Amino acid sequence: MDDKLISEMILKNIATASQMNIKMSDILNVQQMRLMTTYKEKYNYQSSLSFFLSLGMMSHFSQGSYYNHYASADRRPVQLYLWLLGASGSGKTHAFRQLEKAITKTEKMFPSTYLKPVMVNGKLTESDISSVITHTNHIGLRQHLSSNYKILLNDDADLIAETYALVINSSRTTGTAMINIDDKRLTIVIATTGGKLMKNMKNWTSCTGFDGSHNRFMYMSIPKLVYSRPQDFHINKNFKNNPSFAHLCVIVHLFGTVRYVFEMSPSERTTFFDGFVSFSFTTASFDQSSEPLDKEN
Repeated sequence: MDDKLISEMILKNIATASQMNIKMSDILNVQQMRLMTTYKEKYNYQSSLSFFLSLGMMSHFSQGSYYNHYASADRRPVQLYLWLLGASGSGKTHAFRQLEKAITKTEKMFPSTYLKPVMVNGKLTESDISSVITHTNHIGLRQHLSSNYKILLNDDADLIAETYALVINSSRTTGTAMINIDDKRLTIVIATTGGKLMKNMKNWTSCTGFDGSHNRFMYMSIPKLVYSRPQDFHINKNFKNNPSFAHLCVIVHLFGTVRYVFEMSPSERTTFFDGFVSFSFTTASFDQSSEPLDKEN
């Protein structure tokens, strides 16, 4: 099967999957839904989209948070790779702007943690660099990670993957052997229309049969946005008191180190395993608090 036929199949699957997103109100209670409801009222975001974006923020600001490998006691850092799929007009770019706005606002509140100089050509930059990366090549990515935790945020994955092939394998590109990356996390949040997804996947894995790349991504498909007229929006007069993405970022940062445990609920055990497996949904325990807010803020 050639790439064109595969691309057509992928686009059909994306359209089908966009109609199958989970209804968040079936999982979260009224208080937990307030953040999702706020962005629904303000920007007409579906609650599933807001939740998906929040995963990227939680990953980036999770600091020393970890989970244990399912087959051992090894600790794995919380670093999520998220790929948003949606046709032109589905609102990907606007959603990413809100995500970047929240992240940059939060990192300015904690500059000593997230704003640091980057080593370029053997010298540190004179000014501090944001933890948000929008465009980079493989060498540049390693240079960024040598200095700090980073989040790769771009609503045009076609451009990134076609040009740079960021995720290849564990080998080092020529010229990067002297760049030391010590215990740093990379969060990836990117988006694409999906038309070139197959070609992108080949580039990201350097044609190695997708080993170690596609299975690490979390995908979400969103439908083309049905734009509302201004009179169709629900105006909330108390919107200033509603939670925002920036609030979520600050809270996750202040939690510090969190140990995540992924489990199943009793109903899920019954549905998938006839009740024979002893797991439950998701829990988290807090090992330590984060450092206090920087004095200059």
